[in-house]
Amino acid sequence: MSTVNINGNDHVIGSSRGQARPQGLTPGLPSETKYILLHTSHPLKKRDKEVLAVKDVRIQEYVSPATYICAYSGKSLETVEKLPFISTAEEYPDSVVVHKDLQDAASGSQSARTIDITLHSDAKGDFELKKTIANLADIDVDKVEVAGDHSKKPENSGDSS
Repeated sequence: MSTVNINGNDHVIGSSRGQARPQGLTPGLPSETKYILLHTSHPLKKRDKEVLAVKDVRIQEYVSPATYICAYSGKSLETVEKLPFISTAEEYPDSVVVHKDLQDAASGSQSARTIDITLHSDAKGDFELKKTIANLADIDVDKVEVAGDHSKKPENSGDSS
């Protein structure tokens, strides 16, 4: 099996296929994150990319030879896995989401840190996203800065939090 490095983490291609997700999701079905990792039999050609687009797959990032991070809005990976140029299709592994340096720094440390979060190109840096990040980080939403977006709380949101 091939190994790719994503965010400083090594991942064996196909090693997360068929495994239950921590969220209890059904194997073979994309999670609510809607991102998948594709390993192809060859670098994708224009026609291959067109076929993927029809299957609701949008390439986000080229990771390594013939490996791609993709957004996926379909309901099952089976239709993608059956394409002749796809060697492996799997959910984007949880183990590679956070950069290894940050994982290492966080283990055993209780000190506050400023971190940069890079979102996929199709993510919207709106107030709801800032609120979600703040809730997950257990910080005030005003401490979350979105570069180039400067999203503010909507005036008439009705939200007092």
